[in-house]
Amino acid sequence: MRAEDAAVRLGGDEFVLLLDGLSNPRDLQARLRDVEEKLEKPFRLRGVGSASTGVDIGGALYPQDGESEVELLAVADERMYRAKGRRTGPDGPEAPATTDPGVGEGQA
Repeated sequence: MRAEDAAVRLGGDEFVLLLDGLSNPRDLQARLRDVEEKLEKPFRLRGVGSASTGVDIGGALYPQDGESEVELLAVADERMYRAKGRRTGPDGPEAPATTDPGVGEGQA
């Protein structure tokens, strides 16, 4: 994240990223892909090995997608659930995060 951005935890495993300076969908999608790639990158756990996470992300732009925080969150939430549906597919969710000492060794 950049110094001008902010991350806020809504509760549970839901977070909001406030990304300053984005004005078009192409820039938003590029930033969201970057965030997703970083969050899904395997990481080392001392004494366990390697672990990874999965994320579902939805975004919204002000003022194109809404003018209030309620409107923007609703749009982003809907897009997040659509992304989750694409990731899980008809057979249910992907395999949960795994730990494997041989995967991603040396990665932070």
